[in-house]
Amino acid sequence: MGVRRMGSKKVWIVGARDTCDIVVDQPTVSGEHCRLEFDEGRVFIEDLQSTNGTFVNGERIYKRKQIHPDALVTLGKSVTLPMPSQLSAPTLPPQRPAPPVEASSEEEEGAFPLHLLIGSSVAAAVLLLLVVLGIVLWGGDSEKKTTETTDPEATETNHDVNTSTKKEANGSAQESETAKSKLPAGKPEEAIHVIAVTNADQSQVFRIGTGVAVGPHTILTSSTVDKVAKLLSEKYPQVVLLSKTPLTIKNIAPHPTYVSAFQEAEQAKAKFDQIYSLVETSDMQELSDELKSKLEDAYRHYMIIAEKPSHYDVAVIQVSESLPFWLPLADSASLLPQERLTLLGHGYDRVAPFYPPNAPLSISTETTRVQKTSGVAGDAANARMVIARFDSPDQTTLHLETNWYGSPLLNSKNEIVALYSRPTPEITLGSPPTGNTFDATVLVDVLSFVRSFTNN
Repeated sequence: MGVRRMGSKKVWIVGARDTCDIVVDQPTVSGEHCRLEFDEGRVFIEDLQSTNGTFVNGERIYKRKQIHPDALVTLGKSVTLPMPSQLSAPTLPPQRPAPPVEASSEEEEGAFPLHLLIGSSVAAAVLLLLVVLGIVLWGGDSEKKTTETTDPEATETNHDVNTSTKKEANGSAQESETAKSKLPAGKPEEAIHVIAVTNADQSQVFRIGTGVAVGPHTILTSSTVDKVAKLLSEKYPQVVLLSKTPLTIKNIAPHPTYVSAFQEAEQAKAKFDQIYSLVETSDMQELSDELKSKLEDAYRHYMIIAEKPSHYDVAVIQVSESLPFWLPLADSASLLPQERLTLLGHGYDRVAPFYPPNAPLSISTETTRVQKTSGVAGDAANARMVIARFDSPDQTTLHLETNWYGSPLLNSKNEIVALYSRPTPEITLGSPPTGNTFDATVLVDVLSFVRSFTNN
C-alpha cells in the first residue's frame, strides 16, 4: 500500500507553516491544514479546522477518516496533496531546501523529505466541480430493503463517445420504446444499475453513482455522475455499468442547461477568486470588515448561481442491449411539504468507492420527505429542484458519508419523480453542510430532454 515509504513516523502535519512535516507553500492552505496518520498499513486523514477545507476524492471531510493510499486529496482551492504511493522518490525544489534533520538510530526505508512544496495548478478543476456541487468551501421510521446482485459484469465505454450529437439522440428517440402500459414485470430494484469508472485493464473499479432504467435502451443518472467520470478519466478512462448481464454503453448525454449553468458558475467562481486573492491570511477573523463583507457577498452570489445545475442534474445513458426492466416516469409532481418519496439506489461509502470484484451490489430503499421546492412547475427555463430530508435519523447522520448521486426518488406508484443531485449546501462562507437535507432534480420539468431519448 506504500505506507512504509513514509518511514517510522506515524503522524504528519500538512500546512503552510515551516514547522509542518509537509509544507504546502500556497496562500489558500492554512498554517496547519490537515493531519495524516499511519497505523498498521492504514492511512487516516483529519482536517485541522482549515479555512478552505480538505477533500478526499472530491468530498470535504469534517472528521478523522480512513482513506485509500491512492485517494485524491486536495487542500484549499487548488492544491493536490500527493499520497504515500505517489511519494516513492520525491525531491525538494532547489529554492526551498529542507532543514537539517537529526540523525536517527533507525534507518527509514524510502522516507520522503520532511518539507515538500506542492504546486497549485493540478487540481483546480477538481475543486471547481465540487464547489458547484455544493460540497466545497463550506464555509418517522425508515423503510429499508436490500437486494443483492452477485457476479456483475462490467460494461465499458470510452469518454470520447460522450460527445454524441443531438441528431444521434433524436435518432435514438425513434427506436421502438415500450409505453408505460406495457412495462415488463419486475421489482423496482431490478431497474437500478451501478455506474463506475475503471482503469484500462479494469483491475480497479471506482464507483461514481447510480443509474435507473427508464426504457428498453435508456438509463437515467445525474449530470454530476458524468462530470465526475470526466474528472477521473485520465486515471480511469472507461465508464462501466455493473450489472448481471453485459451492457454496451453507446453514449452519455448530460442536460445542456446543466452544462451551460456549470459554465456560468465558473464565471462566478472567478469573481470570488479575484476577491479571495486579496486575502493574505488563513484566519477569517483577521480580515478587515470591508474585505470580509466583500468576500462573503461574492461567495453567497457564487453559491446562488451554483445552485442552477442542480435544477437540471440529469443525464441519459443509452445502451445497445435490451434492458429487462425499467420504471415509469411520473407525468406530474405536486411535491407538497412532507410528501413521502422513496429514494432507491446503491448508496455506498464515499471514502471507499472502490468495488471489490464479484462483491454483491446492495440496493437500498430509504424513506424521504419533501421540505420545499425551488423553481417553477412546468417552466423548462426555471425547472424545479426539490429539497428533501431522510425520515431516518440514522440515514441523516450517514448522509454526508454516502454517495447517492443519480439515485431516483419514487412516488407511491413507483413512478420516478426526481433524481438525487447533492447534499444541500450552506450559502454562508465557512458554514459546513449539515446533511439534514439534499437537493434533487424534478424530472417532470425536464421531460422534453428525457423524452428525446425514450417514449416513457
